[in-house]
Amino acid sequence: MNRLLLLLIACHAPLLVALSNKHEDRKKPAEIRILNAESMEAPYRGMDSDGIRLIGNVRLLHEEIHMSCDSAHRYSARSIVHAFGNVHINQGDTLHLYGDQLIYYGDRRFAEIRGNVTLKDHETTLETESLDFDMERNYGYYPDRGIVTSGENRLESRRGYYYADEKLFFFRDDVTITNPDYIIRSDTLRYNTETEVAYFVGPTTITGDETDIYCENGWYNTITDISQFNKNARVRNNNQTLAGDSIFFDNGRGFGEAFMNVEITDTVENLIVKGHYAWFNRDPEEMLVTGRALLIQMTDNDTIYVHADTLRTWLQAAVSEQEMEPPEEQIAPGEQLPPDELVDPDEPVDPDETAPEEPVDPDELVDPDELIDPDETAPEVAEKNGDTVRILVAYYGVRFFSNQMQGKCDSLYYNMRDSVFHMFVDPVLWSDVNQLSANKMELYLRNDEVDHIVMTNSSFIVSEEDDGLFNQIKGTNVIGFFSQGELYRVNVTGNAETLYYPADNGDIIGINKAMSASLVIFMKENKPDRIRFLNKVESVLHPMEELQGEERFLQGFRWLEEIRPQNSEDVFRR
Repeated sequence: MNRLLLLLIACHAPLLVALSNKHEDRKKPAEIRILNAESMEAPYRGMDSDGIRLIGNVRLLHEEIHMSCDSAHRYSARSIVHAFGNVHINQGDTLHLYGDQLIYYGDRRFAEIRGNVTLKDHETTLETESLDFDMERNYGYYPDRGIVTSGENRLESRRGYYYADEKLFFFRDDVTITNPDYIIRSDTLRYNTETEVAYFVGPTTITGDETDIYCENGWYNTITDISQFNKNARVRNNNQTLAGDSIFFDNGRGFGEAFMNVEITDTVENLIVKGHYAWFNRDPEEMLVTGRALLIQMTDNDTIYVHADTLRTWLQAAVSEQEMEPPEEQIAPGEQLPPDELVDPDEPVDPDETAPEEPVDPDELVDPDELIDPDETAPEVAEKNGDTVRILVAYYGVRFFSNQMQGKCDSLYYNMRDSVFHMFVDPVLWSDVNQLSANKMELYLRNDEVDHIVMTNSSFIVSEEDDGLFNQIKGTNVIGFFSQGELYRVNVTGNAETLYYPADNGDIIGINKAMSASLVIFMKENKPDRIRFLNKVESVLHPMEELQGEERFLQGFRWLEEIRPQNSEDVFRR
């Protein structure tokens, strides 16, 4: 066993000796050579015995590191230099360090520079009062406030690191980047001096002339003006704020995208739009939201919640300033008419006066998919000094809720100037006890309240009088008038039919079925109260037992209460 051990030692002895020599070489630093000095003096009292004083135009060399100063103390045994006045250190062709005083440790190739410190590396300059720089690993640290200048960017921080090989600064505490176009403030930030990209690792704000940004993680390219913001990110532009888990923003193009928990707020329109994904454009102003998309419109009297697969809104040039006019002179709720005016088939009233428009052939209706195709509805560019109007389009599975009214349709178009909702493809509205449906519907608002509704083709109004008993109004076209959210008058033109349950002292006395070319129904407490027939009339009051089953329903009757949104969260129900 001992012989084997001796044999192994003998075989590896050369290697052990070589490693030992290499270790000794590493421990022994290269000499700090004196290249120039106007005078050299022996160590004065208090200096170590290996020290020497160098005075006047001092130049030193340690390996590839050049040093110059007004005066210096060199300690050869420990390979240390104390330099004073106009200190300059140069490593390679690019890195230069300047200061008032220097302590240089040759064994570690480490420099401590104090007083009016400047670091220059290519086009980057750092100014501070204290800098420690590891010449071996090529990085430095300043513990006091520093200022970095790189291109058009001025960076300040309380403390920071510089990694010269990577051209990377790492700033900590009270970080500020000042640029002619913006100011960035952060707690922790990394900055690449070659790419001029800033990386945020803490609460950060970017303030520009038109845009303010906040995030807690992300990056910003100061050359291309392109950025990505993560963690509680939000971008504010004029009166709009965009928030999301992650936001990509190209400020030069004015285009951005947001991902997950997206929320867009417009303080002028009192509008909030939410979803899982959004893209937005600054000029012309436009945005699209999808993925559990929800629009919230707040008014003094109510709040409306609109959900669809996709929501899109933009600003476009306003064509003209037009006040909304009702389709015809209104009769105030509760206004009494003489008895002979209630049912007068011969009264010469032109049906066109109450008709919202000429009946439209269903085959000639505009395809809502074409109406709302994003390529077909590209926003018009408003003139710089012209007036603008906001347009909202919602498509696929539209459902909305407010205290006054609820509804559903496949597609919706809303002009905020005219305050008109255009509903397409099987639209249904619920107002208190009334259900309204047609091929197409237009809902007009006045002072943020429902004013009247225009229903086109296959129009139907239903309300439940009692369990299983439904008041019904049917016609080609219908206009319904509202006051304080309550339906008080209905104009029916074209194949008008009614079926309702009149009551005497609260007791139902029969079933009234009537037909006419056109008619006007005056409502009380959302129920038919009086009817004025126009042109030919067929009206019969049937005993309850006389009509059973399907006879109690007008053709096309549907009761859709089970799909009515019951609250703001219910708009997401399919």
